Amino acid sequence: MRFSISSVSGNRYINNVSQGPATGTGTLDTSLSSAFHVGENMYNGGRRQHSAFYGTISNVYHFERDLVPVANFTGSPLSGTAPLNVTFTDTSTGSPTNWSWNFGDGDSTNSTMRNPLHTYASVGMYNVSLTAANAFGNDTEEKVGYVIVTAPQTMFYVYAEGVGMYHGTQDDLSLGNQTPGDFYNLINGQCGTVDTDKCWYGRGIYLDDNAGSVHWSTTEQASSYADNADFSVFVGHGSNNGIVFGTQNTALELSRSNMQFGGNQAKWVTFFACDVLNQSTQTNWESVFNGVHIVNGFDTHGLLYEEQGTKYAQMLTGLGGGYDRMKIRDAWRMTLQETINKEYIKGAYMWANPCGNDYLPGFGDYCTSSPTKDQNENYDIEWENFECITS
Repeated sequence: MRFSISSVSGNRYINNVSQGPATGTGTLDTSLSSAFHVGENMYNGGRRQHSAFYGTISNVYHFERDLVPVANFTGSPLSGTAPLNVTFTDTSTGSPTNWSWNFGDGDSTNSTMRNPLHTYASVGMYNVSLTAANAFGNDTEEKVGYVIVTAPQTMFYVYAEGVGMYHGTQDDLSLGNQTPGDFYNLINGQCGTVDTDKCWYGRGIYLDDNAGSVHWSTTEQASSYADNADFSVFVGHGSNNGIVFGTQNTALELSRSNMQFGGNQAKWVTFFACDVLNQSTQTNWESVFNGVHIVNGFDTHGLLYEEQGTKYAQMLTGLGGGYDRMKIRDAWRMTLQETINKEYIKGAYMWANPCGNDYLPGFGDYCTSSPTKDQNENYDIEWENFECITS
């Protein structure tokens, strides 16, 4: 703690070295007595935390604490494919005025900024350190193996599931099998037109009695089928709390509280299901975000129409139908608007920043790392709806 003094009979000392008469101005701290001695040997983790005064002090003023910084920082994202852009945030205490970063890869670009953005160009595991300094000293914090950069992904997987027969538990859906089948068959086996090294393969398609909550639930098995594909699609009945199956499963209705995506592989999930992203309860669906980039669904009741699965795939890839390739959210909106064309039906999407503008890999740019988290480990998630009508 540093003090300012207006009248003393002695000098101000730091580490037993006289700094001359202690004078200054400030706000009177009435809890301190006129005979005052503080901080001669006060240390915190080996760092001097206080100045010291000796003498008779008539007016003592509280001024500042923690003269020497204690370095600390966070980074996000901490893993992904090369090139990986990582934003580092200084969380040091003690009011540092200078920062020196070592990103572990030999590149010193932006190394003196307080909150730098750094690009890791090569595969590897990197130690990161920050030295925070001010006029009273410095401190260094190192995090070992903090950033992990992997090789760019070239193999991507699609998964689809649909329920048309509900065995009396719900109305049957005549397109509950066709829609996911059309989508799956048009994505499976495709290689990119923008990046031809990126190709799509089938993880599986399950229909009617072969469909089930076990493929989507986090509680029925450790890693669901849906979370082991990059792009997963469900077609069937839904509600603002989950999705509905018509077969003999552990759960005929699977709650969103038992779903999470992104912990394994899922980056994009689409629900052709009513009310899943309903405006009144859409914030509840933030709990399914565990690295997933985008979740598409309906805000209101939905409608299945011929060619929805076909058009959705064609818009994502630009292959067939006369469409240019579109971003994933745009393809979802355009699919519903072209096929439904009813203003009282609304679609919706949620996304975790900065990944809301992803294209399908191979067909445009997309986030090659997980969405970023803030200092409280929360994703920045947004929701938006739209009318299913052509303009």
